[in-house]
Amino acid sequence: MVTDEADVHETRWFQQGAKMRIVREVDDDGYNVPWCRGSRFAQLQKDEGTGFSPLVHDHTWQRCLARMPRSLMAALSDFAGWKY
Repeated sequence: MVTDEADVHETRWFQQGAKMRIVREVDDDGYNVPWCRGSRFAQLQKDEGTGFSPLVHDHTWQRCLARMPRSLMAALSDFAGWKY
């Protein structure tokens, strides 16, 4: 069950290499910081966007999934039909 419909459409993500990262925050310089790290990547990201639809489980970095809030992980899992 998706608990917050806004999560489905407003969760920010970016692609770094072949993997999708889920944004925890945007730093003071405007760079995306993923859940899997304490700071941004030095390299530029390939792509970015919002919403759950592009987040394919095999291409979403597992550490981001493991470190995000449980409620957000549950909403994403329910949306995508994943077992968590």
